[in-house]
Amino acid sequence: MQKSAHSLNWKITMTLFVASIIFSIGILGSFLFIQWPQPWTIVLAVIAMVSGTGFIHYVTNRRK
Repeated sequence: MQKSAHSLNWKITMTLFVASIIFSIGILGSFLFIQWPQPWTIVLAVIAMVSGTGFIHYVTNRRK
């Protein structure tokens, strides 16, 4: 029981960590786009948002 709870906490921690990194990249991409509109900054922001939400959905669905 303890081991599964520990691994679950580790998964939650890793999920939040990765999500925060992806979110930061998304904010950075948005900021770059506002300052200096380029096609690759739009792509970066979209990829960051999609992968962030997709990763969170993947982890929460896997936990069931």
